[in-house]
Amino acid sequence: MGIEPQQSRTRTFGAFIDEVFAPWMDTHQREDGAVSRLKTVFSGWLGDPMESLSAWRIESWRRERLEELAQPIDVDRSLHMLASCLDKAVEWKIIPRNPVHGVGLGRAPEFMVELFAGGIGHAFLRQGWERVGVHWTWTLGPRAVIELPAIQDAADYMIKLQIAGIFRPAKTAFQRITVSANKTAVGNVVCRGAASYEFFVPALLLKPTSSIEIEIGMADSVRPADFRNTDDKRFLGLRISKFEFRPIIKPRPADPKPAKAVDDYSAVIQLREALQDMASLGFNCEFGFLQRQAGAEPMNLFRWSYTPIDMLILALQEKLVGLNAKEALDIQLTDAGEYVAEYKAYGFRHHTFILEPEGGSVARVRRNEYLRIGMLSKSLMNELTEQTKLFVYHDMDESKLPRIRELLQALNTYGKNTLLWIVTAPRASLIGFAEQIEPGLIIGYVEGFQRGPVSAISPFMASWQAVAWRAHKIWSDARSPREKAE
Repeated sequence: MGIEPQQSRTRTFGAFIDEVFAPWMDTHQREDGAVSRLKTVFSGWLGDPMESLSAWRIESWRRERLEELAQPIDVDRSLHMLASCLDKAVEWKIIPRNPVHGVGLGRAPEFMVELFAGGIGHAFLRQGWERVGVHWTWTLGPRAVIELPAIQDAADYMIKLQIAGIFRPAKTAFQRITVSANKTAVGNVVCRGAASYEFFVPALLLKPTSSIEIEIGMADSVRPADFRNTDDKRFLGLRISKFEFRPIIKPRPADPKPAKAVDDYSAVIQLREALQDMASLGFNCEFGFLQRQAGAEPMNLFRWSYTPIDMLILALQEKLVGLNAKEALDIQLTDAGEYVAEYKAYGFRHHTFILEPEGGSVARVRRNEYLRIGMLSKSLMNELTEQTKLFVYHDMDESKLPRIRELLQALNTYGKNTLLWIVTAPRASLIGFAEQIEPGLIIGYVEGFQRGPVSAISPFMASWQAVAWRAHKIWSDARSPREKAE
């Protein structure tokens, strides 16, 4: 029969382990060494009453351990061990509930490296770093490496770099940066000074390995001695103050299907191809810049356009009649020196990327626009009729579902099309998530929109990339083999 726990009240955590839990473990021949590890890891709690082991206290312990650079997997393992112990205490009616169940076990781990004096995470630094400075740390040479522990659960991640500045030779006012995860590039930017950048890392790149290698490549690192009157021969690139590696969605369950033996394309190339299949219907340029950031450059009519939803629906209903008519085009010159085209028929405006200081003229813009609009209008009609694109629209949360349904209905007058509607996530757990809510309508939840002038690098880029990735998979999985072949 063995020893069974008595119903007597146990006053302290240590007494419960020694007098009740340890004898039960020994009798039932459970995992060898578990009791001693439990007492070692939680030694500071052994003299405390069982009632003092609250969820808040356990969560505080978890965060302190992570800040001390403990491996997240070891922290979770310790919490699972504690949970098993306290489950027995509940079963034997020593405590009313298990406080560990109020702590998020199994969550995707996150890492932070604070590259300044007194910061955390310095143990993850590998080659390519100067000694940690007071406020930031210089990179040394063409590459700087951060090595993180392997992640067991499949989840998409975001890399966030906070750059305090760059080394600026006299003839160079920028540093080209390439960020890679496990030898696969996940983003390229041109940095001109203090900035914050985000990069999307698909779960596909984080399959369990011995570790995760994050590489920051700097093509323009140079020696101060080559440009200044100094003996400093270090190859300097960036002053970095913080590196973050955080999950942007909840961990996904593992795919029950066996993985293919050979994968000819990296996840980044797959993201690029997915974005190439997607056609922006406007409201502004934010999705167009997302495509450009990933290296996708589809020729879409409204990719760089301002398109209010009422006029967009009307234009689709009228099959773009009058868009390319004579005298329909109004050319304007912005304060930045770029020519902007406005179409009187529907009030659409878009960038031409033709600059007056570089030799641009109204005549040149007008000629180019008539050719461009004619070609891309025909292309859009074909895409709508043949249903070869996943169409994308947002207007920064202005439109509600009934209006979006009208837009989808206008798209479906040409064929059975699908629309991705991008909105701000109502809660943090939905950021980066996409789901089909009605036939032909997918909703994607992003962290936010650029409310001012839209720039090429969005602070919300990672969540947009995650939404695009998932929405494309939903759309692609729903298409017939014949449609995919086409």
